[in-house]
Amino acid sequence: MIKRIGKALAVVVVALLLIVAALHFIGQSRLNTAPAVPSHVVALPSDGEAIARGDDLATISSCKGCHGSDLGGAAFIDEAPIGYLPAPNLTRGDGGIGGRYTVEDWERAIRHGVAQDGRTLAAMPSNAFSRYSDEELGALIAYLQQLPPVDRLLDARAIAFPGTILFGFLGSGDLPVNLIDQQAPHAQAAPRAEVSASYGEHLVTVASCQSCHGPALDGVVNPGEPQGPNITQGGELAEWSEAEFIAALQQGQRPDGRPLDPEMPWAAYARMSESDAKAIWAYLQSVPAATP
Repeated sequence: MIKRIGKALAVVVVALLLIVAALHFIGQSRLNTAPAVPSHVVALPSDGEAIARGDDLATISSCKGCHGSDLGGAAFIDEAPIGYLPAPNLTRGDGGIGGRYTVEDWERAIRHGVAQDGRTLAAMPSNAFSRYSDEELGALIAYLQQLPPVDRLLDARAIAFPGTILFGFLGSGDLPVNLIDQQAPHAQAAPRAEVSASYGEHLVTVASCQSCHGPALDGVVNPGEPQGPNITQGGELAEWSEAEFIAALQQGQRPDGRPLDPEMPWAAYARMSESDAKAIWAYLQSVPAATP
């Protein structure tokens, strides 16, 4: 009887090991080979105003928060059980991708979440950046291409078990490449001069505000995730004026004098023009109020 139980347990253990191994290899394959995405030609501007706009977009979209203040790359994740995910060196320096990425490569990485070698970019918020207009993306790429070279070699991505299962299998549906409507047409230009709720929504999206404040901007309370407050009219902003909101973005300080949470990248948003900030305010006024 005991031998039979032992054999049965051995069979169960072997079966579980085979299942885990299969999930590992499936997840690894999904991470190493992204789905096919369309390519799109983006025209690059060369004038100083457009490149300055690209600099603004890189700041507003928090590129430096992951790739480093000089955009020369940094270790984005380096911990168990996930493994090692670098935010690559974006410059033309030694170890950088800037010298080998074509305009089409940049477009696929930023807008679609697919690396030059066909890997899935697991942590790149391309689902937000897919909303860039052609004009904005062209300005951003033109800015990235003229960055001062930074010599910084980073190790290759190494997503380890069980990170392969967590990211590549269980979390496959949340990978940016799978969150994007890859066939959706792209706008030619964003109406930057407009102080409108629709343009404010565009800015909120490309700034990835939802990553901290939640898809409905009603706050994030899940442990282990960035804790952004409710910024609908059901939250604290209901008591703020437009001028106080703009001042908070520019100075990092609430109307009552308390500083904003250090996780809030207000210094990046301070570079927004007043019309951009007003457009965001107009959009936040239009979002359905959510209460705790």
